[in-house]
Amino acid sequence: SKGFCECINRKTSEEEFKKDFLTKFCSTARGITFRGFLEFFAQSLKELGEAIIWEWLENLGYDKELFSVRSRTFILSFHSDLELAVTVKDAVPTDIDNKTNALIIEKFGQESENKRGVKVLYSFSQQVHAYSYGILNETAKPIEATLDCSASKYMAFSTKSAIVKKRIEPGQLEFMLHAQALSSATTFV
Repeated sequence: SKGFCECINRKTSEEEFKKDFLTKFCSTARGITFRGFLEFFAQSLKELGEAIIWEWLENLGYDKELFSVRSRTFILSFHSDLELAVTVKDAVPTDIDNKTNALIIEKFGQESENKRGVKVLYSFSQQVHAYSYGILNETAKPIEATLDCSASKYMAFSTKSAIVKKRIEPGQLEFMLHAQALSSATTFV
C-alpha cells in the first residue's frame, strides 16, 4: 500500500489506506482486488482527469502503450557443487539498469562521435536490431548532454522521447537510451 500510494503521489498511513481504499473499493482481507483496483482507477479518472492517470501509470512503470518499462522477465540458473544462497531484490529503486548498460557500452561499444572531450558511444545487437547509446564526459567539468535520435525512422526507444538530456560528471559514462528497429521495419535509421 505504501509503495502504491507513493506512485500516485499520495502520502497516507496504513490506517488511512484501509479507510480510503479498502472500504470504498472491492477488497478482501489480503488487500484490494483487481476489480477494486479498476474501480479506483475509473473513479480517479472521472475526478482527476486523464493526465493524472497517465502520470500515475508512468510512476508505476508503464508507457503510453501500457507496456512495463521497469520489469523484465528473465531466467537465471546457478550450477555449483557447493550450496548457494541467493537473495532477490527489487532493482527499481536502484540505478543498476543504467550502470549495467553503461558497463556494456564501455566494454563493447564503438565510438560514434567525439567533440572536445565528449564521446558518443554505442553498442549494436544484430540479433534484435537494437542500439544502446552512452555519452562519455572526458572533460574536467560537468556537462549537460543531449542525445537526439528524433531523426531516426522505424525505431522504438526505451525512453518516452527520442531526445534524452542528462547531466554527466567529469570522467563519467552515462547510459542514454536503447533504440530498437520496429518488428515491421525492413530498413531503419
